[in-house]
Amino acid sequence: HESDVRIRTDFKIIATFASSSESPGIARVWMKNIGSEKIPLSQIQKADVFCGAVGNYDHLTYHHVEPEDLASLAAGQWTEDFGAGYDLNSNSFWDSGETLKVTAKTAIPSTGNNVYFQFALSNGVWRSNEFTAS
Repeated sequence: HESDVRIRTDFKIIATFASSSESPGIARVWMKNIGSEKIPLSQIQKADVFCGAVGNYDHLTYHHVEPEDLASLAAGQWTEDFGAGYDLNSNSFWDSGETLKVTAKTAIPSTGNNVYFQFALSNGVWRSNEFTAS
């Protein structure tokens, strides 16, 4: 059963943004569920997130904050935005075709340098991306 779930789980990083203009910096990553597996919000919150400068990134801790309270997110923390506009059928599952937004606060390199981001679900499916800080 676990192998079947892993095979049906797939997502893609579709957009990225990172800025070091604040300390700590902030990264935003949008991912689309392109698999057939419905991923519960509880599993998203247990994911591992790594983010920071390429070769010098951190494992971040999950902390739930409402989208309007992102200022309360501390350095070394990440949160998901899976509310209105993202959970299209309001079922608390990341369904196929839906987008998940992750916000991470960590040391971001200066403009023009590369940022590393990795998102790993508890079933072992993960995706990573390198992108340029703005």
